[in-house]
Amino acid sequence: MKKAVAKQARAKEAATPAERALPGFALAYPRSAELDALLAKFEAGDYAAVRAGASRLARTSEQEDVRKAALDLRARLGPHPVSTYLFLLALALLAVLAAHYLGALRP
Repeated sequence: MKKAVAKQARAKEAATPAERALPGFALAYPRSAELDALLAKFEAGDYAAVRAGASRLARTSEQEDVRKAALDLRARLGPHPVSTYLFLLALALLAVLAAHYLGALRP
């Protein structure tokens, strides 16, 4: 993890001024006008437009590397898989504790 962050930092230092405005993970993406527009929307915080545009770009792009980058960008907007499992674990723990509490109230 630390190596990837250091690699992104070095790549960002060596990048052109236009590429420095991109997020670190996007430096490995291919240069494409549609993808660059999505990255600009990502930086601006328009995540709904990025979700829709990345899905559309992944379906319609003829370049495999642009398609993979669009799918990666779309995946970055979703919840992390571990967070889903932790949420379900918290719900299960809450259910167990509630059942224990309600069971302890009965004489």
